[in-house]
Amino acid sequence: MLQGEVWTWEQTIGVRASWQAATHLSVTASSYFSYDNFLRTYQAVEQYQMPRNGLNILPGVEIKYTRDGYVFDAQVTRGERIGWRPFGCVSLTQTAPGCGSSSPNPPPENALLIQNPQSGFTLYSADLNKDYYIRKFTKGGWDVSYWGGNQLDRFSRYFPSFLTTPRLHGIPPGTDSFDAIAMANVHYGFNVMDLLKIDGMYAYARARNLDESLRFRKFDGLELNFNTPGPLGTLLQGTVSYALNGNIERYNSRWAVYMLIFKPLR
Repeated sequence: MLQGEVWTWEQTIGVRASWQAATHLSVTASSYFSYDNFLRTYQAVEQYQMPRNGLNILPGVEIKYTRDGYVFDAQVTRGERIGWRPFGCVSLTQTAPGCGSSSPNPPPENALLIQNPQSGFTLYSADLNKDYYIRKFTKGGWDVSYWGGNQLDRFSRYFPSFLTTPRLHGIPPGTDSFDAIAMANVHYGFNVMDLLKIDGMYAYARARNLDESLRFRKFDGLELNFNTPGPLGTLLQGTVSYALNGNIERYNSRWAVYMLIFKPLR
C-alpha cells in the first residue's frame, strides 16, 4: 500500500540465559529491547501520520528437545510497546489518494485509516526437523514449522526475508507480511571434499494476512544453497531461489539471488 509506505530501522539489544534441564531438554529465557525508527518514503502521502519512533520490550521463553536426531523447538515472545502513538490517515475529510475523500460515501477499500497501535502483542512458533546423513559427504532432511501470534498489526507481523526467521524459501523477501505461516520443506545436499557444499530444497507454505483475507494462501518454491572457500581467506555463501506459487504479481521477478562474503578478523 504505497500511500502509507514507510522505511523501518530496528536496533535490538538483549540478554539470554539457558538451563540444561535434562540431557535432551533445554530451556532458555530472554529479554530484548528494540527501538524502531520510521521514515516516510517518497510514495507515501503527507496525510499519512507516521508512527512515533518507539521502544519495545520483548521477554520470551524457548524450549528445545533433541533425541535420536529429531529436534523440536517451541518459543513464545510477548512484545510491549512504550510511547507509541496512532498511525494512519489523519482525517477522512481530507482528499488524498488512499486516505478517503470529502464525500459522504465510505472510504475506498484501500483507505489507510487512523489505527491505534496494539499496546502489546504475542508471537509464538514451533518447529520439528530431522537430518539424515547418507555416507560421508551426503545429507538429506525435512522440517515442519508453524509461526503465529495475537494482536498483530503491520509493524509486528512476520516479514520473511533472507536473513531473518521465518524464511519462506524460494519466495523473494520484503514483499509480504503475515499473521500466521505454516511451512514444510525437504532438502538434499552433498559436500565435495570439503571444498564445495551444495544443498537443494523444495519448500511449501500456507500463509495469511488478516488485513487482506482469512484465507491461507499457497506459497512454494525451489532453492539452491552453496558455500565454498573464496580468495584472500574469505568464505562465499550464496542462494538462488525460484518462486513457483504465491503473490507473483507483487514480485519484480520469480528469481532471487543472494551472495554473502565472510572474512574472518583473524
